Amino acid sequence: MEKFIIDVSYSQIAVFNSELENPFNDWTDQHVLQGFSWREESVSFKTLIEAGPMSVEVRKSETLPIPDGIRAITVPFHVPVGKNLEIATITEGRVVGLAGGHYQLVFETGYSDDLCWSRFTFIPDGSQIPEILIADNEIDVTNELIMHAD
Repeated sequence: MEKFIIDVSYSQIAVFNSELENPFNDWTDQHVLQGFSWREESVSFKTLIEAGPMSVEVRKSETLPIPDGIRAITVPFHVPVGKNLEIATITEGRVVGLAGGHYQLVFETGYSDDLCWSRFTFIPDGSQIPEILIADNEIDVTNELIMHAD
């Protein structure tokens, strides 16, 4: 497990192959309503804050965690063998150690005391079905999830 503080900007945090030329995804209105913008090697999640410090936890697990945040989303995610995985905002990033392979990525976010937090759980060979696990009032669960972005 890794923990660090990162400065959020533009209400988003991204997970991606650090060698992508354009790692950050464009957002359509529907992406904003579902809380994420997805490509196979890059996914951006909408944060609860517009800007400021956020505590980040990254872990690997064999089972789906019991989500305990305000918002939780799961998506398929591919880490290419021999490539670095990065968790980043527009202004800064952090390379994290994770072996190549197919994962179920669970993003959770909430508040602890006055600090916003996010947790990324990578489940090897987990479900490849995207799903909103917990929706807050900024997430619309009535539309089909869009699983492509530029």
